[in-house]
Amino acid sequence: MAEGSEQGAPRRATLKDVAALAGVSRATAARALNSYGYVGEDAAEKVRAAAETLGYHGNRVAQALRQGQLPLVGFVPGDIQNPFFARVAHDIDVELRGKRFSLIIASSEEDLTQERALVGNLLALNVRGLIVAPASDADHRHLVQAAGEMPLVLIDRDLNLPCDSITVDNQGGACEAVAWLSRSP
Repeated sequence: MAEGSEQGAPRRATLKDVAALAGVSRATAARALNSYGYVGEDAAEKVRAAAETLGYHGNRVAQALRQGQLPLVGFVPGDIQNPFFARVAHDIDVELRGKRFSLIIASSEEDLTQERALVGNLLALNVRGLIVAPASDADHRHLVQAAGEMPLVLIDRDLNLPCDSITVDNQGGACEAVAWLSRSP
């Protein structure tokens, strides 16, 4: 860990700190820690050792800001306490982590006004995509706007928007279940 600030709280080690301890340039330290470009094995080992000694962890937000996009996907379920949405959130999170993305979950509580505000906030965060369980099919201008700005997937309700949607045919499934049960001895 780097030395403390004037207030006494320790500050996080920076790439500059790692480079100084390893005796290399910041560019070399960045290449070694992020596995791009050429770095000699001796220099790479010094950088890794310095990073470990200092407890250095890269700042993914800063890296994403330099690249222009945060590795975030927003999920707006109707009610996160509903076991269906909790399971969907879990599965989305598992998939995203495997691709080095993080999930931001903000429940609309099935309230259209809250859903609009949440979608607006997520758009302002520059998330890479949105997954929304629409609270209503009456007014979805905010979702049309979102679909025009980034990938959007609707779940549990199809609004015929220019985006993907995943729904369950509850009525069709019930009819199939009744038909199957009526054939059983």
